[in-house]
Amino acid sequence: QESRGLGDVYKRQVFCVEAQKDSCNLVFEYDDNRRTGATWTIPMETDVYVIIPSTLRYYISQNNGGKPNFFFTMTATNA
Repeated sequence: QESRGLGDVYKRQVFCVEAQKDSCNLVFEYDDNRRTGATWTIPMETDVYVIIPSTLRYYISQNNGGKPNFFFTMTATNA
């Protein structure tokens, strides 16, 4: 991935199409120059939409609900 000197031009988009409330989280992993392996968590539920830099590591936690969760993800560039 190239940045062209404009910062991170590639963005990841995560849209929660359908999920039970409190069934899973979107978890970001990052290093902040003071500690490695830091995390930040966003509870996911239906219609939550998140845009993040493509360099940020993330995962969706295990589904703790009784029904399947559905997500749409894509990577886009604003160049």
